Amino acid sequence: MGAVTTGALVVGEFVPPVVAQIATEAGMLNASGDGYIPTMCEMCVWRCGLIAKVKDGRVVKLDGNPDHPHSKGHLCVRGQSGLMNTYDPDRVLKPLIRVGKRGEGKFREASWDEALDLTASHMQRIKDTYGPEAMVFSSTHNLSQVQFENLLYAYGSPNYGTQRSLCFNA
Repeated sequence: MGAVTTGALVVGEFVPPVVAQIATEAGMLNASGDGYIPTMCEMCVWRCGLIAKVKDGRVVKLDGNPDHPHSKGHLCVRGQSGLMNTYDPDRVLKPLIRVGKRGEGKFREASWDEALDLTASHMQRIKDTYGPEAMVFSSTHNLSQVQFENLLYAYGSPNYGTQRSLCFNA
């Protein structure tokens, strides 16, 4: 197994691709895909430092990173259980489009292109009917926050909330 392949295998919610690649190049992962990668927890707003233990190219354990200036090696139960999100057998891996009435739980799988086109058409309809101010964007402070902000500005809505405005300042 090549280094880039090994790096790609550990990609999940806890190890972004660029981090996996750097860890592989730095010798933190061996050719079998075993090793330890420092990264950050995405389970809440605090972004505690953690060490992802990797076995056969798969993250198998999360521990606090003692070198992280904020969390200093501590990782709460929520962070330690974060692997359940990534490897849960019931995790939704493809877009779903509702085919029944709201609350019936009836969905069909869709391609990403179809789901994004449907979302864009609904967003455009709202903007055309009510104006961009009718849309509220909200995100947690995670690695996708910049993308949410870019979408907000492109859409033209001034309504943006984060955990800071919704929780801490409430």
